[in-house]
Amino acid sequence: MHWALFIFFNHIRYLNAIQTNAHHLIRYLATSVVVNKRRRNMLKELIKVIQQEHHTYKDPITEFLECLYVNYVVVGF
Repeated sequence: MHWALFIFFNHIRYLNAIQTNAHHLIRYLATSVVVNKRRRNMLKELIKVIQQEHHTYKDPITEFLECLYVNYVVVGF
């Protein structure tokens, strides 16, 4: 499934396999979209996936992106 990350960037249709079989890979997708400048155009689609999978999978990276782009809540210290 980790190879699906490379396939995902070329073919969006494999996202369904990641969502159903390996929720933990969404973390790596989120990180790669944010870090890689060429993939930032996929940010809207990633946010939709994070919203869909919010009830089944959460981690600090996906929660941060959801707060930043969906809820617009950023708390600074």
